[in-house]
Amino acid sequence: MVRLPQQTVAMSNAKSVFDLTRDERQELAVAMMQRGVERLALAKKNFEQLYPAAPPEMIKAAVFHVYVDGTDAAVLWLAEMERFLRDPSRTLHSGVTWDLIGHLYSWHMLEALMPAGKPGLLSMLDEISEFAKTGDYEAIPGAIEQIKEMLNGDEDPPVI
Repeated sequence: MVRLPQQTVAMSNAKSVFDLTRDERQELAVAMMQRGVERLALAKKNFEQLYPAAPPEMIKAAVFHVYVDGTDAAVLWLAEMERFLRDPSRTLHSGVTWDLIGHLYSWHMLEALMPAGKPGLLSMLDEISEFAKTGDYEAIPGAIEQIKEMLNGDEDPPVI
């Protein structure tokens, strides 16, 4: 097991990362980067616990986009920012930016879909089918739009 560095900054009782001090956020980021591959099993376990309705494919994708390539993309972006500050002739590479945006967008979509999971989506489709059977045609477009928003990642993430 990889030992994480000793906390050098006492963590406050902040409810959100937005409430943490800069030093606290930086310490957490460094601790994240120092974790080994055990972070993948822990992330999988935590996602499964938080999103019990999510199918294994969604959990696997979430782990990948957040704790595998997503983490690497975030570090690349930060490194690219620092390189630019050291040498402005090295412009910020758009490929690095788009790589990070892709993983963030994928996470955003997964975060919107995982609470409902496959059973939730199937239930919504069953609801549309029932609307059609009962002649409630006015309700169908709204239900379809809700599914589209979820699939497009336009759904607001769940409040945790």
